[in-house]
Amino acid sequence: MPNLNLNVQEDASGTEWKFVGLSKIDFSNVTSVVLDITGDFEGDITGDITGDITGSISGDVSGTVTGDVTGSLTGAVYTVVEDHAADGALTVTSKYHTLSKDSAGEYTLVAASAANNGLELIITATTAQAHVLTAAGAFSGVGVVAGNTVATFGGAIGDTFRCVSNGTTWFVPVADTNVTFSTPG
Repeated sequence: MPNLNLNVQEDASGTEWKFVGLSKIDFSNVTSVVLDITGDFEGDITGDITGDITGSISGDVSGTVTGDVTGSLTGAVYTVVEDHAADGALTVTSKYHTLSKDSAGEYTLVAASAANNGLELIITATTAQAHVLTAAGAFSGVGVVAGNTVATFGGAIGDTFRCVSNGTTWFVPVADTNVTFSTPG
């Protein structure tokens, strides 16, 4: 991989260093760029960043953030609401799920696992139907008998429950809104 050497010079105030003769670097035809930056960086980044960031980020972030955030997060976090207008599986890539089928929907949920441990889902009916969600693993928690695998929505708009992946079960940490849990049969 060829090296890119950049000239930097201190500005007149002695407080900033700037690239000499560059206002923008176009890496669109480069497959990857490796930079180690210590200190402040100002400007826009379009593309993926892989690695650790230590320090503050000011500005908007659009896209997926994978990894841990340690420290405070100030500002709005916009998450995707995944709508389910037909029978099918709920993914564990979105936190918020709405069930909007015009008749009672039959939905499935993958088993909780160590891979998604701590993941929280909030599932809400947006149609007045008795939707049924069957988990491949068990539910546990508030208002749930251990081993229940079926969540039945009561048939009102706004019926909701929240669950968190905890080992091999989907833990319901607070009372649900008009959702009952049972075992098939």
